[in-house]
Amino acid sequence: MSSKLKKDYSKYFEFDHDEEGKIGICRICKNKNVKKEVKMKQSNTSGLQRHLKIFHQKEYEVLFSSKQTSKKASKVTELRYGSITASKTDEAAHCETQEGSLVKQVYGASKKYDSKHLKRGRLLERQVFDELRRKGRHLTKSGFHILPKSPIFGDPLDGIGLDYTLEIECPISGETFKNYGKNGKVSNMYKGRMMLQILVCGKKGLFCVAD
Repeated sequence: MSSKLKKDYSKYFEFDHDEEGKIGICRICKNKNVKKEVKMKQSNTSGLQRHLKIFHQKEYEVLFSSKQTSKKASKVTELRYGSITASKTDEAAHCETQEGSLVKQVYGASKKYDSKHLKRGRLLERQVFDELRRKGRHLTKSGFHILPKSPIFGDPLDGIGLDYTLEIECPISGETFKNYGKNGKVSNMYKGRMMLQILVCGKKGLFCVAD
């Protein structure tokens, strides 16, 4: 019998052993000067449950209604609503696998790994954000925004202004800088990210790349 079950039942039973094995002695019956022993073969608690249900209905309902409520509550905490965020738009657009790594990432079923590049990116992102504010941009940090008509789409913006969203990208090296755009035009991959943010927030988009 698990420690949790023992804790649940110990309010109503004392536990002991006889020549045949473990037994539960009903505390309620004992208080009425009635000795009631329930056999617990291999620590099985079905006999304890049956005894409470037949002889002590009120206590049975208290014990098992609270356990059922706890089970329901634990299930609620496990509910997840997946979202396709801006960083996943390109992958989602080209995905041809029904239950691959993208689906696991969307529903939070895969582990997230931190790396020196991600840590560097977060540091640079804060620096770019602060620099934009110093240059007169009225920006605030923003929470997660969801598209009301299609809540599967959403994004935790890097920042938001009065009439625009902010997307900050931090290249790993100078070589990868060119992947973000050319001649003042944003590459298609990152343009898709911006279009989702624009759609979700109904604002224009500001795209910044750290150098």
